[in-house]
Amino acid sequence: MIENGVTLGQYLDENGPLPLGEGLALLDALLERVGADHRDGVADGAINPARVLIAGPGRVVLLPAAGAVSYAEAGAYLSPQQLDGKPADVRADVYALGVLAYRMLMGVLPYSAGEDPLDPHAFLPNLTDRVRRTLTIAVQKNLTGRFGDALTFRAALRGESDLALASPTLRWAVPEGIPEGDEGAAEEFADAEPTLEDLEGGPGGKGRW
Repeated sequence: MIENGVTLGQYLDENGPLPLGEGLALLDALLERVGADHRDGVADGAINPARVLIAGPGRVVLLPAAGAVSYAEAGAYLSPQQLDGKPADVRADVYALGVLAYRMLMGVLPYSAGEDPLDPHAFLPNLTDRVRRTLTIAVQKNLTGRFGDALTFRAALRGESDLALASPTLRWAVPEGIPEGDEGAAEEFADAEPTLEDLEGGPGGKGRW
C-alpha cells in the first residue's frame, strides 16, 4: 500500500512495481486528472513519476514541473516527437502516461529491449487482452497510433469504449457518444475483439481490468 504524501517515483525506486489492482486504480486516477486538462486543450509535456504525488486512495496530485525533484529516468517519459525538438501536445502526455503505466505495473520501460514495446503479457500473463492492447497503443512511437488524449486512454482502459481502441487518435468524451461516421469502426472492432473479462487481483478482488 502506498503511503499518502509519497511520490510515485519514490515508491517505485524503493519498492518496484505496484500490485496490479492498486496500480490500475492509480493510473485511472491520473488519467482522470490529466484528462481534465486535455478536455481544455492543455498539454503538460513533462509527466514523470517524480511529479505524481499520492494524496490518498484513488487521489493523485500532479506537482508543478518547476518544483519537482529531478528524476533520473525523466527523459524516458518524453515522446519521440519531443526528443526531435517538436512542441508537446496532449499525445505527448499520452506517451508519458503509457510509459509510466509500464513502469508502475511491470517495473520496466516499454522500449528497454528493442524497437518494439515490450508485451505486457510477458510480465502480467493474466492481464486481459483489452488492457494489454490499451497499454501498447499508449506508447506507440508514431503519434498517430496513440490515443488522442488521456480521456480516450482512460475510456479504453476501463472498457468503456471499443471505439477508443479501434480509432485511438480520436478525441472525444465518452459520455458524448460515438462521433458521427465512426459507428462502423466500433462495430468492426467489437466483432474482432473479445469483451472485457474480470481479472483476479483488481480493486476489491475481481475487478473490471
